[in-house]
Amino acid sequence: MSNEAPAVDWADDVKRYVPDADSSAIAGILHHSMVALKTREASLVSFGNPADTRRVREGFCKKTLGLTDPDAVLDSAIAAVGERMSDSTSPHRVTAYYLLADQFDRLGQFREGPKSSAEAARSLAPWTATMFDGPPPGTAIGGPSTDLTFATLVGLSGGVLAMLAAIVSQAGR
Repeated sequence: MSNEAPAVDWADDVKRYVPDADSSAIAGILHHSMVALKTREASLVSFGNPADTRRVREGFCKKTLGLTDPDAVLDSAIAAVGERMSDSTSPHRVTAYYLLADQFDRLGQFREGPKSSAEAARSLAPWTATMFDGPPPGTAIGGPSTDLTFATLVGLSGGVLAMLAAIVSQAGR
C-alpha cells in the first residue's frame, strides 16, 4: 500500500459539510496546505491523536489564522470540527481547515490566493517547469544551495503532480 496521497476532489469533500462553500477559499487553503498534502497520512487529521490536534491548534489556528484565543477555546473548536466530521473514515485536513477558518470567520484570508482552480494551476506552471527543466535560459545560478533546492523540488514532484492533476481536473469541469 502506497503512502502517496490519493487524488481527492477537495471542493466536493468540503461541500459535504458546507454545501455553499467558497471555492476561492478552498483553493487558498489547498495552496496553503500543499506540503501537508503530499502523503496520505499528512493529508488526514486524526482528531483522536493529541499530537495531531495540538499541531492543528498551534500550526493552523494560532500561526496561520492568527488566533489568540485560549487553548481551551481552540481545542473545543477543533473537537467540534472533529465531531462534525465523525461520519468520515478519512477526515481530510483541507476540509478541517476550511471548517475551522469558517468557524472563526477567517476564510477571507485565503480568498486572496488564486481565484479558481485554473488560476491555481497557472500560478504553479512556472514553478513546475523549473522543477523538471531547470531554471529558464539565461538565469544565473550556481552553488550548492541552488543544487539542493532543485533536488528538493524534484523530490517533491510526485506529490505535486498528483495535486496538479486534481487542480487541472477541477478546472476542466
